[in-house]
Amino acid sequence: MQQVKLFFSKGSNIMLSILLLIVFVCLVITLKPRDSGVQSINLDRDRLQYRGAVEKGRFSGDGKLMLKNGDYYTGQFKNGRFEGAGQFISHEGWQYKGQFKAGAPYGKGELKKNHVTYKGDLVNGKYQESKN
Repeated sequence: MQQVKLFFSKGSNIMLSILLLIVFVCLVITLKPRDSGVQSINLDRDRLQYRGAVEKGRFSGDGKLMLKNGDYYTGQFKNGRFEGAGQFISHEGWQYKGQFKAGAPYGKGELKKNHVTYKGDLVNGKYQESKN
């Protein structure tokens, strides 16, 4: 009878160890930082806040980037940069809405400043005057 009690007590320890191992693995999987999907990220001591799609650890897809000074960008990202359709609103009162390429306004866009709206093409963030 003593051997039976010893066997079951050892079996209980093995079962408990297996159960604890399973719980540990589940916690590691659940708490592991993700490098893809929709995320909220604070950077540079909370000077930058990002909420949106992340792919391979970089902002990619739709998202919103907010700066501590009140500036923010809402739109598309690719490889961590503004890319595609988006809108940048400055805390100084101006805003740009249009296309971005490699982090800069590029293509058709609209700049609003001091109740005046400028529409046109931009290349590398610079307004291109129309040639008539």
